[in-house]
Amino acid sequence: MRRRDKSFDFEPIEVEDLLDIFYGDSCTFGLMALLFPFMNLGNLFHTDYIFPASAHGSRKLRANHLEEDAVERLAAQRNMLPNL
Repeated sequence: MRRRDKSFDFEPIEVEDLLDIFYGDSCTFGLMALLFPFMNLGNLFHTDYIFPASAHGSRKLRANHLEEDAVERLAAQRNMLPNL
């Protein structure tokens, strides 16, 4: 890319924006391909969760005695890039 005077450098705000990508977003697979360059993209892949989405329901999180702010944050992040 440098030969084309292009860069893969990201500003911090751009990284934050990338982390806000959700499950099902059209950009998710492309971004994950950049994050995991060792994957063979010739194979058919699907996006999956690190921690099951069902485990991030508010009821289950409260059952684990988490504080309410943590419950709200984790429930909101269930479908975001860090859990994919």
